[in-house]
Amino acid sequence: MSAAEQHQLDRRDAVVQAAYDYVRRGFVVVPCVDKRPRGRKGGGWVELRDGQDVHEHYSQHPDDNVGIRTGAESGLLAIDVDLPGQATWGGLVGQHLAEMPPTRVVGTGSGGRHLVYRYPADRAIGCSPLAPGIDVRAEGGMIVAPPSVSSRGPYEVLVNRPAAEMPDWLLAMLKPPRATESGPIAEGEPIDASTLPGFVLELLAEHPGDGERHRHFFKLVAACRRAGLSQGQTVTLVGPWCKAVGKFVGREAQQVADVWGKVEDEEQRAEEWLPGLTGGPVGPAQNSDVDSPVAAAPASPEGRSLVVTKASDVRPRRVLWLWQDRLALGTLALLAGREGIGKSTVAYQLAADVTRGMLPGERHGQPSGVIVAATEDSREHTIVPRLLAAGADLDRVLFVEVMTAGVHGELSLPRDTPQLELLVREHDVALILLDPLMSRLDSRTDTHRDSEVRRDLEPLCAIADRAGATVIGLIHVNKGTSTDPLTMVMGSRAFTAVSRAVLFCAVDPDNEESRLLGQAKNNLGRTDLPTLTFTIEAVEVADDDGPVMGSRVVWTGSTTRPLREAIEGAAEGSEVRSATAEAADWLEDHLKLNGGTDTSANVKAEGRKAGHSDRSLRAARVKLGLVVTSEGFPRTSYWSLPGSLPEPEDKS
Repeated sequence: MSAAEQHQLDRRDAVVQAAYDYVRRGFVVVPCVDKRPRGRKGGGWVELRDGQDVHEHYSQHPDDNVGIRTGAESGLLAIDVDLPGQATWGGLVGQHLAEMPPTRVVGTGSGGRHLVYRYPADRAIGCSPLAPGIDVRAEGGMIVAPPSVSSRGPYEVLVNRPAAEMPDWLLAMLKPPRATESGPIAEGEPIDASTLPGFVLELLAEHPGDGERHRHFFKLVAACRRAGLSQGQTVTLVGPWCKAVGKFVGREAQQVADVWGKVEDEEQRAEEWLPGLTGGPVGPAQNSDVDSPVAAAPASPEGRSLVVTKASDVRPRRVLWLWQDRLALGTLALLAGREGIGKSTVAYQLAADVTRGMLPGERHGQPSGVIVAATEDSREHTIVPRLLAAGADLDRVLFVEVMTAGVHGELSLPRDTPQLELLVREHDVALILLDPLMSRLDSRTDTHRDSEVRRDLEPLCAIADRAGATVIGLIHVNKGTSTDPLTMVMGSRAFTAVSRAVLFCAVDPDNEESRLLGQAKNNLGRTDLPTLTFTIEAVEVADDDGPVMGSRVVWTGSTTRPLREAIEGAAEGSEVRSATAEAADWLEDHLKLNGGTDTSANVKAEGRKAGHSDRSLRAARVKLGLVVTSEGFPRTSYWSLPGSLPEPEDKS
């Protein structure tokens, strides 16, 4: 038997054992095909209530996953937070942190989460959307349960705790069951097909194949409701369509009732969360910096609406800086550079400064917390020695990892972003270091696809903005020949596009022992910032078991040399650098002999006579920091030593 076959058998055994365990605990088990409940003839789902049911079902369907019916019978309800809804959920939770009890949390195959609570004894709760990307699974619903594995990935316990009582603020947002979950279902009613609008007839004429029929049915029923048909008339209308596509035959009334109720919920949610054409309340998902939108277009059959906000209703905010003019609070930034260049040492120097309130910016004088998620370097041998060498307050540095069913794992984004936000708020964190950033993204993410990278990074940007923390992601660069720092960054261009700032480490081409830290991108601040120069100094930080060495940054000044030119210079060979140095010596002497300035044409002509190429002379000009000016007609360019500019012509 191959390893893959053995793994499949082990998975089957784990699912069946979980099903036995769930029914023993009083839950109603719903077997699932992938992540959809297995249906039974005559309508409804297959439901297992005892060990005999489990044995009989899984003997016939050994590959089924396992789900649990939510509602009063199982005593559970769940908040289902999909990836697109995690930022909204974080905003909701952030307003009620003190009232959030620890409860059981399950990670879904698609990267979402199920927060499981006890079903309340004093009221009935139905299934309904709570907000975009957030759904309530209660009476009439179900959730896929661990250890199921769907086509999108495994279902895993992230927080292994008993289901808690739902807090009152959240319970107050939930709705009772729809009538279709506990009441009668409409029977078919006569209808005159000649009066149907064109958009309904077009949907009726389409017969999609497997994988699209359910979605199309939803659109068809929603269109009928929009056209003013009753629920009974819709049942009559969709009957022939169901037979034609082989879907929901004999169950049309139940399926129409389910979709009808969902559309009602979508409409009600739009009224509660998005103002209607006459205005209305704005829910927690609304940006706190924007007043109520002035209009919302009528919802489409899928429940989507366009919301309009006047620019005059948006309150401007000043930029708050973690590092003045370089790193803004509430944003994602990159720290890029080649391997071994010193970017990790720079990152931990910044972290140390944050813990002591030494970084110039909004947090200066306010020691703050730092979260570190690092995988490439050892905490004991590398990271803590670097922090000690930089003078960090170690009590304010938090290493974060994930525990799943007793097994240690690494932070995965965006799956863990909501819990990360709770840590940021609880420990007054101003800086989050992800070292390296790519290792923190979902393992299924293609880091060369813009859409997938944005999907993972945007929830991270959202929590940074809400919590007012700066996220720095360390990232390597490609080994190509480009000298554009943004193009050099490894992976999709979305990494640099989503980030508000990009810091770039490079070797100083004029001194291989020195390093440069330049600002390759700065959306919110100045673009004329000088490039900082620094060296890395080894420091002995402990000797309990023998010498322990750390490293720290020693800032040595700055240079006005453009970052891109510095990268070009660093990429040149030793022969080119030697030629530049010789040309610089000649050029400095030549200008001094000519009163500190000369025309560029004369410099190049005399330089060629002395054996220097135009390229070496241009590189020497940059190295010396010469001032280039032009004047007169036709224009004449001058190269001048600093402080030696020619006097302007007297125009009087």
